[in-house]
Amino acid sequence: MARPYREPRPPHPGFFQKPKLEKRPPLRLAAAAKAADPYKDGRLRIFLDDDRACPPGWTLVKCVADFEDLLAACPPANLAGVALDWYLGHAVAGDGHEAAAALIRHIEAAPAEFTALEAVYCHSSVPEEAAKMARAIAAAILRNEDMPDIDVRVGSIPQRRS
Repeated sequence: MARPYREPRPPHPGFFQKPKLEKRPPLRLAAAAKAADPYKDGRLRIFLDDDRACPPGWTLVKCVADFEDLLAACPPANLAGVALDWYLGHAVAGDGHEAAAALIRHIEAAPAEFTALEAVYCHSSVPEEAAKMARAIAAAILRNEDMPDIDVRVGSIPQRRS
């Protein structure tokens, strides 16, 4: 025999229902998300590489086309750092020299607006190619008198602590 459907009874007036806790991420994940951007300034730092891990606070792009798109979308005053790899793998069109040329074009379009750009890092498994990219970028910066001082380095990004 089937039971008839009964409406649920409302709780009596003195009934206290325990509030449901909001779901929070585990403490490890919350701490990792908080420490994800050690710079805490909200400015863009672009890291172009096909196989290295992206440092905290940097935005990873894996090809020159994505680098150019991100560079075009970012206002020059919001760009704080650029790290370029020369060798981007066999499957990727372009190399670090093309990315450096795109950065130079972007710099020469409005040199006085790059007030937040702190440094440009050129890294590669072939140090000679990284040095060529760094020399080209440094020459473009020196050609523009309106450009603020920007550090151009060959090598990896120094670790920053929160």
